[in-house]
Amino acid sequence: MACLTISWAGSTRPAVAQQSVVPARQNDYALVIDSLLPAENGDIVGLTGGLSNVTTDTVKGRLEISVPSSIVILGNLSPNVTIAPKGKQFLPVKFQVGADAAAGRHTITIRWIGLDNSVLASAQTTLEIQPKRAVLLQALNPNELMHRQGDSLVIHLTLRNAGNQPEQVKVIVSMPDQYGGRRFAERQLKLMAADDTTVVFGYIIDRTMISLERFTVNVAGMYSDGELFGNASIYVQNASSHRQYKDPNRSANRSVYQPNRIVFMARNLFQDNQSWQLNGSGSYQLTRGKLDFSTFAYQWGGWGNRPVLNNTWINYEYKNKGITIGNIAENLETYVNGRGIKVYVADSLKSKYIEVGVVDRTFDLLGSDYRTDFGNGFTAYFRTRLGEGIPERKRYTGTAIYERLPAENSESILYMNSFDLVGQGLKDKIQLIADLGPAIIWPLYRSGGPVDTYQPALASGLQLNANIAGYTLNSVNYYSTGYYPGIRRGALQLNQRVSRRINRANAWIGYSLYRYTPKYFEVQPRYRTNVLVSRVEAGASFPLTDFLSLSVTPFHEFEKGAYAFGTLANTPLLYARSYRLNGTLNWRSRHYQHAAYLTMESGMMQSAWIEGYRWQMRANLSYNYAWFHANANIQRGNFSLIEAANNWYFGRSNAYRVGASAAVRKDLMRKRIQAEAGLSYYKDSFSGENWTGNGRVQYAVNNKTAFFLVGQVYRYSTAYYPGFFNTNFQLGIQQALPENRGREGQKRGNISIFVYYDNDTDGRYNEGDVPAQNVTVLINNTIFITGNNGRIAYDRVPYGAQHVSVPVQHGWYAPVTSLQLSARQVSATLALQQAGTVTGHVKYVFDERISYEANTVLGGFTITAKNTATGQTTRAVTDSQGNYVLFLPAGSYEFSMLDNKMPQYVSAELPVQQAEVKAGEINSGPLFILKVEEKKVEVKRFSSP
Repeated sequence: MACLTISWAGSTRPAVAQQSVVPARQNDYALVIDSLLPAENGDIVGLTGGLSNVTTDTVKGRLEISVPSSIVILGNLSPNVTIAPKGKQFLPVKFQVGADAAAGRHTITIRWIGLDNSVLASAQTTLEIQPKRAVLLQALNPNELMHRQGDSLVIHLTLRNAGNQPEQVKVIVSMPDQYGGRRFAERQLKLMAADDTTVVFGYIIDRTMISLERFTVNVAGMYSDGELFGNASIYVQNASSHRQYKDPNRSANRSVYQPNRIVFMARNLFQDNQSWQLNGSGSYQLTRGKLDFSTFAYQWGGWGNRPVLNNTWINYEYKNKGITIGNIAENLETYVNGRGIKVYVADSLKSKYIEVGVVDRTFDLLGSDYRTDFGNGFTAYFRTRLGEGIPERKRYTGTAIYERLPAENSESILYMNSFDLVGQGLKDKIQLIADLGPAIIWPLYRSGGPVDTYQPALASGLQLNANIAGYTLNSVNYYSTGYYPGIRRGALQLNQRVSRRINRANAWIGYSLYRYTPKYFEVQPRYRTNVLVSRVEAGASFPLTDFLSLSVTPFHEFEKGAYAFGTLANTPLLYARSYRLNGTLNWRSRHYQHAAYLTMESGMMQSAWIEGYRWQMRANLSYNYAWFHANANIQRGNFSLIEAANNWYFGRSNAYRVGASAAVRKDLMRKRIQAEAGLSYYKDSFSGENWTGNGRVQYAVNNKTAFFLVGQVYRYSTAYYPGFFNTNFQLGIQQALPENRGREGQKRGNISIFVYYDNDTDGRYNEGDVPAQNVTVLINNTIFITGNNGRIAYDRVPYGAQHVSVPVQHGWYAPVTSLQLSARQVSATLALQQAGTVTGHVKYVFDERISYEANTVLGGFTITAKNTATGQTTRAVTDSQGNYVLFLPAGSYEFSMLDNKMPQYVSAELPVQQAEVKAGEINSGPLFILKVEEKKVEVKRFSSP
């Protein structure tokens, strides 16, 4: 470390009142210290000063150390110094950096003062305190209660800057709204180092809030650069006096956007091209099982036309067994879509699952496209999954499919197996999955095609995902023969990628190959596919600043394929080769309000019918700000083989695309009105020029019903339809269906409870007693606050035992009461009586030398207090120290200690005792003495003869 030496000559003159530097011979005295000391808040920093005396006299003096107020000197503040002639001395000094010391550089000065108060030497060092970010966020009260509509809900948050530099921070609060989303509020403030403050957010409890049984307010704190420094959650519980039972296992927020809803929309009413559309979905828990449904109906033209039904089905499930009837859509090894039925069964953990289905390929549930004799074809399948979600097991999925496809003149059977080669417990490190699917396919009838008999087929694959020594490996490999009857027919797919994180950057290399050469029994002169695409790339992504990042990917791509255009039935294989560079720039604003990205790709392409390489370029710019979105794109040149072949056939030498769009979305009247509009323009060398405009306005009548209006305008200008213009308008309604109330088939009843202050302690509501307002009552774990009339009401509660309790409030108390709800209406009365606190304890008294060995644990003993006038009993259990606490109304009580659970050899000296309890006071309860049985000692006496 660099050192700083500053020296002055000494002096033997008498001491004077003011310190001064007296000229003397150069370098008579020297003071050497380190010039820079790095530190952090709370550190103890050591500094050694080197003093030298080159004179022939002994020099005495002291050190005077000056430090900032946030730095504390440990030890002697002014140590004495005595240095012999031609001598040296090293003095250690220690400092402690205070927790409130600000970040940055602080000067520490050390002076060597002689006996005459003259400065013999002086030196300075810089203490550099490293910046520390440490803002803490905490909810002052993590639980809040709502009592009634119109009250205030106040969220108190404390912020403390435990760092050493000022911080500009933002606090964001979100809570549910009536539309199933969240509403946000934010506050920005500046916190000085070691400062703290309280931030308050206030809300008026409206009809939407009070309709919720419970919800969570989420709070996030961010620094000025957008980095998150803390979060908090406030649990808000509805405690109003009249509520309906809500299943605690279900979400409390319901709206027109919930799963249980129906939407009707009509387009271009009273015109020739009018249409309507109806879709809906729902899920309901029944007494035995669960019922789910979905529907989508569409009708075009006159009202008398038959509608088309797609995605319409009903599913019933009970004890992990289920059946679905209607439109069945499954993405299996082949795509299954049509009318049919499926049944399934699973274990309680869903780790074992079996499903069987039969589906014809009539996509309209009403059969508008149905053909007799299975002319549409059909599919039957069997699927099983084993070991899902069990870490010590390997997963297995098997799918058997029989399919009849008249359109392709084929009938087939396949069985695809997919299984783990490594257990799921290692999935964070490595996943290795193998696929193997044998199949056989044969023609339905002889067609004179190239092949007219049974064809065996096979598909296989291997997937690897691994994290090894900081590298991430992804490998997907698949092969299937040409006649394989699955979706990936005649395919070869190889995807390899290796990536690594380097500090804040990510780098990767990759290779991919895709070949698609399916085979069919039918002769298809205009539908032959022979495609091969390969790509080699390397790339890196890294941040340029905290708000700007860049991704760069150079790559080489090769394509080969055969395409048929017009009468060219025997088009030879074509190819295209390109070298391009792709770059993406991402930007966001400091407060996340703005975001934009720019993607540019440029390079050279060479194809079979073009001499040399041709330049190509495309770019896309996107921008988002809260309610506004804009996008623009441009392309010059061909970027794929099919584009190049198409332009070559139609004689287009300069291929291009250009487009732009903008959209806005605003919520008004606290989201009661939602409006959005968009405009887009597009032009290319293939289809011409067009622009579209659209708008949508939705008005929510309440939290269940909403109306909306949609308008669309189109204008196309192509070689085939110059100046084609069209408009359409849609009017619709969204309606929330009744919510899933859980086990709806359960019998339910209503509970009504009247709470009053029993001033005369007779247990009856009579003259002198008054209703208890704003008192907290718990029914099981649900909180209520009584209204002005002292009543609470709990509706639609499932039958069963209900435990009612009133916590001690302002000295008033009621014992826990159990209600058995077994009728449509149950009423109860709770008498609050002034309570006193009774504290007492239990202790052992015995002699270890002569007593049996016994269990002398003090915790777990039950103390019972019985009111001698009313007979009401209250119990408490002792803690590990033998203490017990009871809250009891005023009166005379009999306290007893139940002895039926006493340890062996242990008994209570006075198991029943009397005591008086006074209201509003802390009363001393009985002391229960526990005795341990003594051993019987036989005493033998000896006498002399």
